Amino acid sequence: MTDPTRLGIEESDRRLSDPCGGLESVRPPAGADLAARRADGAAADDRVRATVSARRVESLRLDPRLLRQDSESLAAQIVAAVNAAFAALAAEPPDGAPEPEPEIDARPDRPDESVPSMAAFSQAMSDVLARMRAAGH
Repeated sequence: MTDPTRLGIEESDRRLSDPCGGLESVRPPAGADLAARRADGAAADDRVRATVSARRVESLRLDPRLLRQDSESLAAQIVAAVNAAFAALAAEPPDGAPEPEPEIDARPDRPDESVPSMAAFSQAMSDVLARMRAAGH
């Protein structure tokens, strides 16, 4: 198995381009417009803000003063803001949709990929920030 902390930018981009991964077979309730739903999340006392939709990160805003932090700390704050936004999106059912019942082991054929995915995301963000700093940005 590949060490998730050693994934390259290309693999991280591929994984981040479809955060819902293997959920393509899950159907939304009839009449629910999941694509239009958005949610916000924040971290670092609102200095990192993320907006997400059901399938992607829509925007990410950073207070420029945070660029003085080490890349690992900044990446952790970005991950926290994105996760908070996805949690807010998941917390509210779509208009007219019944409350979903929790599923246990809904995908037993697939291991939980969230921890390796977030580790890969964190590493990719650290790499990007290191490159920015090296380039003098």
